Amino acid sequence: MHALHRLYGLTLMSPAPIGPLATAGAPVDWTIDWAGPPADVTVAPVGRAIVAEGVWPAVRDGDVVTLWHEELGRVTIDLAARRIALGLTIRTDEVAALVLRGVVLSLVLELTGVPTLHANGVVVGNRAVAVAGARGIGKTTVTAALCAAGIPLMSDDVLALVRGDDGWCARSGLTQLRLRQDAAHLAELIGAQHAQHSSVDGRHVVVLPPPASEVLPLGAIVVPRVDREGEGAPRLVRITGPEAFSHLATAFRVVTFVDAGMLVARLGVTAALTREVPVLALSMPVKLQWTAADANGLRQVFEECFAGAGP
Repeated sequence: MHALHRLYGLTLMSPAPIGPLATAGAPVDWTIDWAGPPADVTVAPVGRAIVAEGVWPAVRDGDVVTLWHEELGRVTIDLAARRIALGLTIRTDEVAALVLRGVVLSLVLELTGVPTLHANGVVVGNRAVAVAGARGIGKTTVTAALCAAGIPLMSDDVLALVRGDDGWCARSGLTQLRLRQDAAHLAELIGAQHAQHSSVDGRHVVVLPPPASEVLPLGAIVVPRVDREGEGAPRLVRITGPEAFSHLATAFRVVTFVDAGMLVARLGVTAALTREVPVLALSMPVKLQWTAADANGLRQVFEECFAGAGP
């Protein structure tokens, strides 16, 4: 049965539970439906390539964008009708939610002018801080440690950005931390009072409460840097210019655009963020096992950095 959900600033009518429920009667931005999978999922759909996104490339034919996966099937985005059709070979709510929350809705947002970082958003004071970077850089471990110390989560994995008259803001997303097995011990520090379960792709999921505000000013973008030789305390260091730009260029949820117009727009967004939002490198030693003291120490570093004018 379809229900209204609210995610990344969008109200979505979806057959799968993909996020917090939206207010009854709210105007629908996008409608999601099931569709039959293609007869041969290995055959690429017809259209002009716009994304070479690893296992989910995408093509565009007029107002219709199609993503495809050689095992899971296809997802079709009709930009004119604002409809998403799930032609998946595995027709379960969990698989649908996993596909939608990640690359599909990120691409929908990008196609409609909303940049999306590959980032977790946390709330420090009255601002959002993005913990951003490429896959495997340590975003979720850092975020889980901050949440264990009481920092609220704003969004996991995808952080949608909007640029207003007063600067950049972040929109809330799914507040379910998806921990890899090597970081699953952090779930114990976060607390048993939060619902926890295993996901279809083998992650340990901790369900956290949504933030008090759906939109917050973006205070900074933090890029983790694991120091495999170091033993000191975590440090936040401001980076600027080409160094900041190169880090941000790999910190978007969809990074492999092959469409010229989308590439130009992405370069413009990356340059604007580099100029207008503080970018900081978080240097920290490798920790195989986090303690409550470690988590509280990391929270203190973030709060001291963002309480004043910044580093």
